[in-house]
Amino acid sequence: MTHTKLAIGLCALLLATGAATSCQVPLAHQTQAPHAPLTGRILEIDDRSTLAALAEVANGATVSLIDAVSGRTVATTVSAPNGSFSLAPLTAPVENRPYLLEASKGLGMGLGANRIGAPVARLRTLAFYAGGSWTSLSGGSTPQLGPRTTALAIIGGLKGLSPAQLQALSSKLSGGAFDPTGTAIASDEFTQVHALVRQALEQDLDPVGAIAYEPGAPARFALKPGEPSLFESYTPTSLKPGQAVTVYGQNLPLPDASVSVTVGKKPVLWGVSGDRTQLRLQLPSDAHSGYVELKAGTSTWMGPYLFVSGTVGTFAGDGPAGDYDRLTWRDAKGTYAQLNAPNSIVRNPADGNFYFTDRYNGCIRRMTPQGVVSTFTGIGKGYQDGGPGQAKFADPFGLGADPAGNLYVGDTGNNVVRKVDPTGNVTTLAGTKGQIVFQDGQGPSARFKNPVGMAFHGGYLYVADYTDHRIRRIAADGTVVTVAGDGTNVTQDGVGTAAKIAGPIGLTVDNAGNLYATEYNGLTIRKIEAGTFNVTTLAGTALASGSIDGIGAAARFVKPYHIRMNENGNLVVSDPGANRIRQVTPAGVVTTLAGSDRMGALDGGQFAATFRGLTDAMPWNGSLFIADRFSHRIRTFTY
Repeated sequence: MTHTKLAIGLCALLLATGAATSCQVPLAHQTQAPHAPLTGRILEIDDRSTLAALAEVANGATVSLIDAVSGRTVATTVSAPNGSFSLAPLTAPVENRPYLLEASKGLGMGLGANRIGAPVARLRTLAFYAGGSWTSLSGGSTPQLGPRTTALAIIGGLKGLSPAQLQALSSKLSGGAFDPTGTAIASDEFTQVHALVRQALEQDLDPVGAIAYEPGAPARFALKPGEPSLFESYTPTSLKPGQAVTVYGQNLPLPDASVSVTVGKKPVLWGVSGDRTQLRLQLPSDAHSGYVELKAGTSTWMGPYLFVSGTVGTFAGDGPAGDYDRLTWRDAKGTYAQLNAPNSIVRNPADGNFYFTDRYNGCIRRMTPQGVVSTFTGIGKGYQDGGPGQAKFADPFGLGADPAGNLYVGDTGNNVVRKVDPTGNVTTLAGTKGQIVFQDGQGPSARFKNPVGMAFHGGYLYVADYTDHRIRRIAADGTVVTVAGDGTNVTQDGVGTAAKIAGPIGLTVDNAGNLYATEYNGLTIRKIEAGTFNVTTLAGTALASGSIDGIGAAARFVKPYHIRMNENGNLVVSDPGANRIRQVTPAGVVTTLAGSDRMGALDGGQFAATFRGLTDAMPWNGSLFIADRFSHRIRTFTY
């Protein structure tokens, strides 16, 4: 058995007898008086020498005491490093009633603790309460959980033994030997299932779920063929086209004509390790980033997203034509999700997830680093504050986040700035619906003309007010002031409101508090110095359109849109007019990172890939997560 770690918060699954369990609050948070404490230990002593790796299961397992008649969980706790535990039921145990004692543990399988999708192994025993004290399968008042006790508990469940028949198993395990006298379990059944439990654990399977019972079959008990599963982990994590990579999983199918493996929808050469836990891939020379998908017959299993350097891939969305007048979305993982004009994307520093505005659907979507897309808040187009099931946005455009996990939305359709707290509750921070004029003020007294880009720094939210040609600042109490721009559609350097900014859309901030804005109308990148609000032109020349790389005024942009700061202090500019992602250094050196003159949704090498109206590119962990608006996808580019 490979390395195992705790999966916190696991609920007891369905009992083999068919009774459902319930999730309980850990004892440390319960307030009722406990009854009849039960202490025990995970792993039978005589199994430690032969199944030494199982000792890790004992450390930090979720231990549950379950009424075997009602299926109700009556106590839970977490085991100590040595496997010991103590449970105190909150209701008085029922005399002469069997209880199921279960320890659950997430399987690390050599890849670290608590990763998403990790399988779970369960060990069980039966405990019995009579005359004010507890006893168990192994006798005594301190039950032990291990392969032998698990075998008897599994047999009892699969054969549907009655409470009285389960009670008859009390103290029938002694020194590792089972005494079948007076029980409904035969000695050979115990021997067979005990071996299957050990076999399941050695193969990183959950014995409770892996063992099947067919009374009419010669063997009666057998390991069920497990469903294939692909985990989120792979090695090496830094990949190039043409490289070999190992993806980890469980019960992986052996190579066969009916089985295929793709990465980013492209077929790859593959093989499987002898224990069927490693999928070994050989990336082709033209490989690009994408999900590993394993297909066997009519079934498909999606694995991790492989980030391949120098390439563009599709991380989320299946790309059907979007429609502003029709809500079209599907929450799912990766390319099985459906988006409708994603426009601005941020990574929330508080929870590590990505959030993006789904413009045509009028909502905010959440996306995990593994690519699982869900609807965070918003139920369609309109204007309404409230929780995730009530809030509405007319045109959620720009998006920002603060360190506490609050999101800020430029709702251009309503001309207001909205705040979304970590629970998805939406309030209006500043502006009044339908009022399209310029006015500084507090909360609803302020006015905007298409608030779009958002950047948070030093307790303030900065907003690019596109049609107003100004940069606005909003305090925590909703007070809005203008820090740069005089409202004219012209490019001109200057200090604060003496400067002119032609149609700002994108806005970002560096660690020093300097702001950087894209001029969608002026076709330049502007810098706004912290403190003084002195506005200068960092790159591009006003009204000079093109997709030319260069330094400062020699560089050209077509329609610079959202702008972000990457881990190296460089600016990342989305230029949908040029179908390119551009990089701008602090010195104003402009280069092209990905894309070409062609429009499309083709994945591939950085300059072979195409985009269709890309609007934002959020840097994280050596990659860019790109809102490709009119392909209705989230794409990635890996440096």
